[in-house]
Amino acid sequence: MLIGLLVLGIACTSVVVGLSARPAGAAGTGSGPGPGTVASLAFSPAPVAPTGSLAPGQAVDVTLTALDPSGAPVNDGLVYLSLTSTAAAAGTASVGGTALTSSPEPFTTSQNGLVAIAYAAADPQCSSGGVCIPAAFPTAGADEIQASTAPPSGSGAGASASPTTAQDAYSYAPAGPAPGPDRYSFSPDPLAGPGSLQAGQSVSVVLTVTRASGAPEPQAAVFVSVATTSGGATPQVTSTQCAQGQLGSAPTDCTTDANGHLALDYSVPSPGPGSTLPTTGQDAITVQNQAGTPTESATDVYEYGAASYHLSSTPMAPTGSLGSNQSETLSVTVVGPDGVAVPDCPVYLVLAAAKDQAPAGSAVATGATPSPQNPTGAPGLGPSPEPFDTDTNGVILVTYSTPAGTPSSGMDVLVAQNRATNPDVGVFDPYSFSSPEFSFSPDPLAPGAYLHPGQSVTTTLSVTASAPGVYLSFDPAPGGGSASVAGVALGPAPSPFTPGPDGRLSLTYQAPASLPKSGTDRIVVQDAASGPAAAASDTYSFSPGPAAGTGSGPGPGYWLVAADGGVFSFGGAGFFGSTGAIHLAAPVVGMAAAPDGGGYWLVASDGGVFSFGDARFFGSTGAIHLAAPIVGMAATPDGGGYWLAGADGSVYAFGDAPARGGANGTGLAAPVDGIAPTATGLGYWLVASDGGVFSFGDAAWYGSTGGEHLNAPVLGLAPTANAAGYRLVARDGGVFAFGNAAFDGSEGGERLNSPVVGMATT
Repeated sequence: MLIGLLVLGIACTSVVVGLSARPAGAAGTGSGPGPGTVASLAFSPAPVAPTGSLAPGQAVDVTLTALDPSGAPVNDGLVYLSLTSTAAAAGTASVGGTALTSSPEPFTTSQNGLVAIAYAAADPQCSSGGVCIPAAFPTAGADEIQASTAPPSGSGAGASASPTTAQDAYSYAPAGPAPGPDRYSFSPDPLAGPGSLQAGQSVSVVLTVTRASGAPEPQAAVFVSVATTSGGATPQVTSTQCAQGQLGSAPTDCTTDANGHLALDYSVPSPGPGSTLPTTGQDAITVQNQAGTPTESATDVYEYGAASYHLSSTPMAPTGSLGSNQSETLSVTVVGPDGVAVPDCPVYLVLAAAKDQAPAGSAVATGATPSPQNPTGAPGLGPSPEPFDTDTNGVILVTYSTPAGTPSSGMDVLVAQNRATNPDVGVFDPYSFSSPEFSFSPDPLAPGAYLHPGQSVTTTLSVTASAPGVYLSFDPAPGGGSASVAGVALGPAPSPFTPGPDGRLSLTYQAPASLPKSGTDRIVVQDAASGPAAAASDTYSFSPGPAAGTGSGPGPGYWLVAADGGVFSFGGAGFFGSTGAIHLAAPVVGMAAAPDGGGYWLVASDGGVFSFGDARFFGSTGAIHLAAPIVGMAATPDGGGYWLAGADGSVYAFGDAPARGGANGTGLAAPVDGIAPTATGLGYWLVASDGGVFSFGDAAWYGSTGGEHLNAPVLGLAPTANAAGYRLVARDGGVFAFGNAAFDGSEGGERLNSPVVGMATT
């Protein structure tokens, strides 16, 4: 009966198809070369495997080829095979289910002169008749498969005069020192940058098992477990190469693939409604060589606490200090929530410019890693976030270079952030070819000693030159208030913030619950965390009068304006021009001063607006059909806008002036003649010709002449510097003071070429 051998590799056994051998004496069935003299024998592979490379019980398919003197395969050739070992625990070998032993057994080559041999390295755990006996895997010695054309001596068979022989062996240890333990490495490690993952986000992880020689270990048995942080939902860690697909706190047995790899998938938990991810603690994936009392292990972690990024210098260089093709090298250091630098931490780097422009300069960084946008892992930075890994010290080095011809304006900015999209941790480092410009509105935050305990004021920071980010800090007086941006409190150390697309950023200042008697709270903006090239501040003084640090400006005084646009200056008020010599389409009916006292606006009854000094033009109603003529105007505290008031009580807003309502449609006893803003720009007063006063927004009412007999109608109102009072002015130049407003004189009783039509204070 023919005995065929088909060796199929299942699990740890490779596949050999179409090779068969028969014990001696069985008839051949092939149509290949006929029987002949065996001149040579060759094993493949030889050696069976590299020294020390096989795991316990690991199988290798070996073939023996018999050739005649011409090199042709010998069909039905007779060979004798045996297996000997010098190792403490021997491996096994068999042909067609017949085990090889130290005694040579005859086998006949199959078609094509082949004999298929199934070899397996020693498996000392189960090496004695199927009974598992703990024993050490051999670290010395070798298994040897021997082939010969001659029968063993004493067998009675005819011996060949000069037998052909061959040997194939597997050595359990190299000639030098015994191999060391397996080595474990994770990629990525850590799983992700601290605090960089969002709820439900996944990371593909690969564990590589290598031998001491550095070669990967296929089919290696390892045990993997997951330890999770307290107070948070449980993450998902899965693998198709483990006995249980979902890994937990108990070590689960897993097996590496043919390349020594174990693929894992880690997913951050997705908290339910009303819950959030932990802000402290870590998840840890641990691999070890035994389920209990391991001697080798490694761990890959994810920290929930956010990392902080630190720049070695900011700005990259002082404004305008770099010439053409000059370079500056700086470092980005990532520090974990434990205060220790994080090695191999992914950081996303960008080189950008303000206003969606392309950066003028260029930059390269260490630690570039391949990405869809950067498949080769090139070190160059661009406008799209690309991943870079910190070195063993948690550092990435960045070299910035200016272009061949440096521009006269603009700014390049290095951005480091924890995610490619929707980052919540990051820093930026600018280089300015020219300095940005900052302004606050209102400035000061409010007149001195104006705010009530706990009262809040919103101020707007405007960046008038290219600057994609700013640094803000708060310097309070002893017992002073607080300041914040979108709920994030400002402190004494400059912190980075990004203005909106319009270059503006809204801040909130809140006075303390118990007001001090003196001192100044100060919000500071600058273009760099240290050594800024540009800075500005907005202040609130707890002492009466103008806030400290806002400049001396002109002294106390005021202007009067006539219907022909003639302007009259009193006290410290300066003269900046008028329309007295210009033919106007409609008479001037109002006036408003620029916040710094360095200019003013005039408004005509048709809504035409005329700007003088440093006052800017923001629009008018000169070309609009009005229900009632314009009778007055008022400017916002920052000078970035103004209101025009109609005789029917309507209010028209321009620039950054907010609309807070009007008195039109309320049945006025007398027409409105003027308008004036509050110190915060969040409200205003309207005044009627009978001296009636109407308050809107945060404007307070301090009195009026509405019930008094006047020699001439009232036509304007001007508040005091701290908005705790106001003055009314009549057409004959008479002035009426209310609240804390002082009387400094008037034109009442004087002969005027034209009637007075407005009033403003310095």
